[in-house]
Amino acid sequence: TNPFTLNRSHRIDIKNIDASQTWGEKLTSISTATELQSFLAVADKYAEGETVTLAADIDVKDCNLVPAASFAGIFNGADKSITNWNTSTALFEKLTGTVQNLVIGESCNLVVQANGDAAFIALENAGTISNCINNGIVTCNYQANKDAWVGGILGYGSNGAVQDCINNGEIINADSTQVYKEMNIGTAKVTDEEKENIVHHLLDIKDVTEDYTV
Repeated sequence: TNPFTLNRSHRIDIKNIDASQTWGEKLTSISTATELQSFLAVADKYAEGETVTLAADIDVKDCNLVPAASFAGIFNGADKSITNWNTSTALFEKLTGTVQNLVIGESCNLVVQANGDAAFIALENAGTISNCINNGIVTCNYQANKDAWVGGILGYGSNGAVQDCINNGEIINADSTQVYKEMNIGTAKVTDEEKENIVHHLLDIKDVTEDYTV
């Protein structure tokens, strides 16, 4: 869109303006962080079957990605990566469409806020997430977030499907009590079963008799 100057004596007839366009154009291809930002701003306008594809790896280091409230279309990552993303929330708050073939790079970091759900791709999935890989890091305070849904790829599912996805990410504990080996009661410490073979850092590293500060 090109800028223009409107003289005070002129008027614009807006009765025939399509309100759906006021949020920007729908993209079919994304090659830059700015285009990813623009897509997320209008993602809730995509209908079932409408597709957007990553055409390049996207470095979002200097970009503030605001999550889309919902997405019903098809987001094809085309095996491309999102890198250098520091976030506390997902690309999509609710997914009813499809996200496929997307890689979250190892330079990405998800920091879970107090009592907040968190994931890289979707907070809630009522659609399909397939062939996606998470290599990012999740930093979480389990005690403060014991009622929250936190995951590398997905927060929680509501009749959605997750297929052929891989989580290579690691989780860093930020809870002051879970660093102690013997404090397993009243700390909401994650169990070995709940770890699901995912690497967890700063858990059970100190005896209760030892001081530990950061």
